[in-house]
Order: sequence, then C-alpha cells, then structure tokens
Amino acid sequence: MIDEYPAELAKVDFARIRFSLELQGPCMIEPVSTLSFRRALQSAARRLCGQADGTSQQRLQDLLDPQPSFDPVAVKKFQKPAPPFVLKPLSAHRVDLDAGDVIPLEVLFVGHGVTLIDEFCSLLDILGTMGLTEGDGSFEVCLVESLGLTGSVRTLWRENAGIKQLAPEIFSAEAFLAQAEWPKTQITLKFVTPTRLIQSGRLLRQPHFADLLPFMFRRVTSQCHAHAHLELTDDPQQVLGLIHQVHQLSARWEWVDWRGVGHRPLETIGGFSGALVLEGPGLDGLYWIISLASLLGLGKWATYGAGHYQLCPG
Repeated sequence: MIDEYPAELAKVDFARIRFSLELQGPCMIEPVSTLSFRRALQSAARRLCGQADGTSQQRLQDLLDPQPSFDPVAVKKFQKPAPPFVLKPLSAHRVDLDAGDVIPLEVLFVGHGVTLIDEFCSLLDILGTMGLTEGDGSFEVCLVESLGLTGSVRTLWRENAGIKQLAPEIFSAEAFLAQAEWPKTQITLKFVTPTRLIQSGRLLRQPHFADLLPFMFRRVTSQCHAHAHLELTDDPQQVLGLIHQVHQLSARWEWVDWRGVGHRPLETIGGFSGALVLEGPGLDGLYWIISLASLLGLGKWATYGAGHYQLCPG
C-alpha cells in the first residue's frame, strides 16, 4: 500500500458490473469485438430515445456522449470527456460460440456513471435484439452481478426476476489503491490490447515511459474531473516531474492492426502492445496514476477495450 496520492480520490466512486449475455444464435467474438459496441450502443440509444422523455434522453447522452464543461479553462485542460464507463475485452482470442453459450461482459462505471447503470442495462436489452456483430449473436441478458474489490460476487438481478433495480457495491478510488499490491522494487506494465496514442501529430510505436506518463495522467484526471467533478492536483508538473526518478530497464513493443469489426473496416485502429519494466523511487509518487490508468485504459477507443494494460511485479 502506498499513501502518496490525492485525498480527493476518496470521493471518486467506481462500480464493476458483470453482465451475462446468453446467445440466441451462433456468434464469433474476438478481442476487437468490443470496439463495435460504440456504434451499436449509439444505435440502441437512438431507438430508446424515441420512447424517452427529456430527462431520460439527457441521461443517455451523459452515458454515451458527455459534453465538455462550461468552464473554458477546464475545456482547455481536459478537452471533451470520454464516457463514464470502460468495457473489458470479451475475449483474449477468437472464439466461435453457439446458441445457449454465455458471454461475460464486464463494465467499470466511473463517478456519475454509477448512477447510469440502469440506462446501460436498457441499451443492452435493445442491443440483444440487434446482435453483437453485424446482426449475428443476438442475446438476452440473463444475469447481472456486482464484482467487489476483494473478489466477492453479488447477484443484482437474474432472468425472470422482474424489473432490474440495481444497487451495486460501490468502492472509491482510494479503496482500490489501498488494497492493490504495489511491488517494492520493479514493476512491469503489460499492454494487453493495442494502444493508439498520438504525440505531436505522430503515432507512438516504440514509446518510452516518459511518453506514456502524460497520457496516463490526463486520462485519470480528466475522468475524475468530468464524472466526479474533482480536480486532483493544482500542479501537474510537480507530479509529472517524478518521471526523472523512474528508470526504464527494458521495453519490447510490436505494432498490432485491428483490421475491422465484422465487415466494417476500421483502418484507424492499430496500436502498440508489449511490455516495459520500470524501477526507481519516483514510482511511489506515480502509483495512483499508473494504477488507476490501468483500470481506465489509454488512447483511442479505450472506453471500448483498446489501450488496456496490466501491472505485474518484476
């Protein structure tokens, strides 16, 4: 446990929800499959908006397309916010599934997003009739579970149980950091899905940790500002300056192209994956950034499964 993080993180809420999707027909899924959820959820939202009042429409927009702050200084600092949720990739490999198979979809909700879980559920119900991939893979949500910090699982709703009234376990960013294991010497960041970052107009293909840290910092602070209305630090340069006390021992990268989702090309989706090994006293002060960014992902399409990495010892 490391104590060097902003006290405001005690006010940033998270909830981790697992939706079990029972397939009604055959379907092929792969790591890229969650990228199709952006367009699919927006399509489902358009259907739902036709039956919704103004308040419900605003909540759907807050979920899928949150708007920038009215504060011009905040807009310059944080830009347009990402949605208040993050999807975990459905599968590490390509998998062919059939009717009756169940797909676990894990979703992290951030800050105000915790209050929008019911709206996400409603979108999944509509998406189930549309199919996961190009009309294939229709499904029904058969189980909704809350995942706790220590591995506990609590059923929130199951099929044939009536109206979903979801009250998940909520934990703070501070609680997440307090229970996380932080290696005392070396740490490895393993990027498990392609990460697409642009620095000074150029794609990062062989990044150094010094290139990655500003993206991690921006992702964490912008999500906390947009969805918890908190500014975590008054002096970003003091935090980012700790990079001079971190040593990158090794890095190995490869470029991965995600060629498409179904039959639709996604030519802009491609990124680096691999791992880097770090050590140094500056890591203690950067722990909260590195750890929380591993929950939220980095770069383009991070909300939908791209740019995710794991923290490993040594």
